[in-house]
Amino acid sequence: MNDLFTTPLLPSLLFIGLTIFLFSFISFCLKIGFRAQPKLALLLKTELLIWITTIGALSIFGFFNKFDTVPPRFFFILAPVILLLLFTTKSKTVRPIFLSVPQTWLIGIQSFRIVMELILFILAKQHVAPELMTWDGRNFDIIIGLTAPLIVYSCFTLNIFKPSIRNEIVLIWNFLGIALLGNVVVNGFLATPTIFQTIQTVPENTFIGSFPYSWLPGFVVPTALFFHIMSIRKCLTDQSTKN
Repeated sequence: MNDLFTTPLLPSLLFIGLTIFLFSFISFCLKIGFRAQPKLALLLKTELLIWITTIGALSIFGFFNKFDTVPPRFFFILAPVILLLLFTTKSKTVRPIFLSVPQTWLIGIQSFRIVMELILFILAKQHVAPELMTWDGRNFDIIIGLTAPLIVYSCFTLNIFKPSIRNEIVLIWNFLGIALLGNVVVNGFLATPTIFQTIQTVPENTFIGSFPYSWLPGFVVPTALFFHIMSIRKCLTDQSTKN
C-alpha cells in the first residue's frame, strides 16, 4: 500500500486513463444523441478533442503554472467552460442528448468520481496536492460517486418507487452533486495562489496548473457538471410530458 502512494507515475496514468474514458463516453453519447446528424456529432467531438489537446499542450509548456497574473491564467479555462455550461442549461442543441441517452447512463457515469477522489488522495499522500482537496479535507465529492450506482439500482433496476417519487429522488441527488462539486471548486480556487487566495495550504494548490491535471478544471469537473445538467433536464422533461 505504501508503494501505491509513493509511485509518482501512478496518479498521472490513472488520471490520463480517466480523461480518455470520459472523452470516449461523451463521444458515444454524442453519437447516440445525434444519430441523424453524424456530421454534427463528429464536429462536436473534434471541437472537444481540440479543447482538451490545447489545455494539455499549454500546461506542458507551463502556461498555467504562473499564478500571479491578472487575471489569473486559469480564467482562460474557466470562462469558456462556464459560458458553455450555462448554454447547456437552456439550449435546444443538446436536447437530443438527454432525450436519447438513458437516465441510468447519465447518473451512472458519475461513479467515475470514486476514481477521481482516489487520485486526489494519492496526490495528497505524495505531497503534490493539498489535503484540502481530498476526503480528509473539504472534498466530499466521493459521496456522489458511491451513491450513483445505488440510485441507478434502486430507482431503475429494482424500480421500487413511483415515477414521480423517482424523479424527485434523482433531482435531489443531482442538485446535491452540483453543490458538492461547487464546494470543491470554490475551496480549490480559494486555495490557489492567485490574487483571490484566502486559504493557505501545504503544499499550495498549484498541481492543477501542471500536466495532466489542468484537465481537472478544464474537462473533468465540467464533464461531471454537464451530466448533472443533462440528468436534471431529462427529469424535468419527463415530468412535463406526464403532466
